Amino acid sequence: MCASAPQIQGSRMTETEGEQSRLTRRQLLGASAALAVGTTSGCVSQARSILNRSSPSTVSVEIKTPPADADRTATLIARHLAENLDAVGIDATLEILPPVELYREVLLNGEFDVFVSQLPPVEDPDDLRTTLHSVFAEEAGWQNPYSFTDLTVDEHLETQLTARGLERRGVIGDLIDQIKREQPLTTVAYPDAIRAVRSDEFRGWHAYAPRSPLTYVALTRDGGRDPEAETTLQVSTTDPRVTQNLNPLAVEYRGSQTFTRLLYDPLMYRAGGERLPWLAETWQWTQAEETAAEVGLRPELAWHDGVPLTASDVAFTYEFLQDTSLGEIETTVPSPIYRGRSTLIEDVRVVDERTVDLSFGDVTPRVAELALTLPILPEHVWREQTGEANVSGISANHVTEALVWSNAEPVGSGPLRFERSVTDEALYLRRFEDHVLHEEEPPDPLRERFGDGVAFDRLEIRVVPSDETAIELLAAGDLDATRATITHRVVPDIGQNAALSLLVDRAKTPYHVGYNAGTEPFSNPHFRRLVARLLDKQYLVDDALGGYGTPVAHPFDGTDWNPPGSGFDGRDRELPFIGENGEVDVAAARDAFRERGFEFDEDGNLVVQ
Repeated sequence: MCASAPQIQGSRMTETEGEQSRLTRRQLLGASAALAVGTTSGCVSQARSILNRSSPSTVSVEIKTPPADADRTATLIARHLAENLDAVGIDATLEILPPVELYREVLLNGEFDVFVSQLPPVEDPDDLRTTLHSVFAEEAGWQNPYSFTDLTVDEHLETQLTARGLERRGVIGDLIDQIKREQPLTTVAYPDAIRAVRSDEFRGWHAYAPRSPLTYVALTRDGGRDPEAETTLQVSTTDPRVTQNLNPLAVEYRGSQTFTRLLYDPLMYRAGGERLPWLAETWQWTQAEETAAEVGLRPELAWHDGVPLTASDVAFTYEFLQDTSLGEIETTVPSPIYRGRSTLIEDVRVVDERTVDLSFGDVTPRVAELALTLPILPEHVWREQTGEANVSGISANHVTEALVWSNAEPVGSGPLRFERSVTDEALYLRRFEDHVLHEEEPPDPLRERFGDGVAFDRLEIRVVPSDETAIELLAAGDLDATRATITHRVVPDIGQNAALSLLVDRAKTPYHVGYNAGTEPFSNPHFRRLVARLLDKQYLVDDALGGYGTPVAHPFDGTDWNPPGSGFDGRDRELPFIGENGEVDVAAARDAFRERGFEFDEDGNLVVQ
């Protein structure tokens, strides 16, 4: 038998001890196959021939993206990048995948060179800790899907946990500078969240961010309507995944958490600078050697199935999100969603049915409170989902039932409860009368913000084939609102109908290009930076987003965390596009590659040793 070949562990490729250069996944698989068929006497020499060959090979890149009917903007960004890579001499191909398959391959299996998508909401600098810290590089989900490792980035991400005020701003500024230098991902633009609504029955669509579940909770009914008549709020979506799977931990199905968050309540909401107590009635912070909080739950909380919601459910949730196997599997299996915020908690202690003590370690309360925004799960439902699962299409080392379960009839504690779902057609939710918002006299500040609670009896999320169809249904009075983000191409149709209102706000989910830094050539930061310079961000905002968006230089560009002089100012100052009006300057781009030591063959193709 030959000596063992280099191993692929789960979906991440690792170097064998003493190996001098990294191998692409294809090279590694090819080497493994060759070693397997060789004779004992020829194994060593054959392996050396394969692993240490120095003949140059052309560079090819595969870009994965969702189809245009799922995300036209992502498709256009991917096509723009592929065309410019090809022009420069890098063989680029597009692989168009349905969203579920795309996110399984990228986030669960790590099988990609480059992918284009929207990032999860970027609301606090700590959101980047799970996205980029090296400790998460081997985990599934949005935990560092780029296999990126950089000690300086790690240090800044750890320091921001304890820094306060101006000191934290300085740390975040240094973090942003390092991210721009290393470029594990390229942030392209923040799209505008475009929505069309009718205002003849429901008002208040501007109260909260477009994708916030509080948007639906804060709506009020037109005073001229019969308050006793049952009312259904009808909203369109072009994404059928919400009718296929209601598991809040299934990362490949959760493009937006808006509707599942109406089913599962957090301890508190952070919205527009406010801290709104939700399941929690009170929380008291203490800081001695570590940050801790005593959280008091509201009285008489209940799950949608009538089972009491207690402090034990809170403790279970935080333990479960950190290991969905609860110790039943030899290695921990963390949730691929909410991982970062759950790791803020070091210990949970149930004091009584309504009180739980949370220990956070050495972090500031401002960061620690992010953990209070996680959805609380019912222990009596989810404890049964800790076993190991084997699912076709998912190659991660270990997967629990909790991560692949469809959760067809979810039990939560939110202001809406599950009624029924028709796959690929519609999801129906109904007002949960036992929610605190629906008490005879809801407590302040909830009563002040949300009056008598949800203003409709039923929510219908209807799947439509296109945004154009949604506008037609809206104009005919068969819908009350479109999904939170629709294409800019229907804006003229909205403006031509007096019964419709156009709502535009900046989304919190920027478009980005993600690189697999665990494989060549993307393990080279110079290569990543050069690829980033083949993206004309202003052109993409004008072309792909129709001007409804903002080009950005980094994830916090345009936010309160953007350091002076660091943002996009007509161009990306750190990595300006090599060309103009979307068309790459081929000669200048090739010179830029040569300046960093890259070479081209006689046919103009980029080659590597």
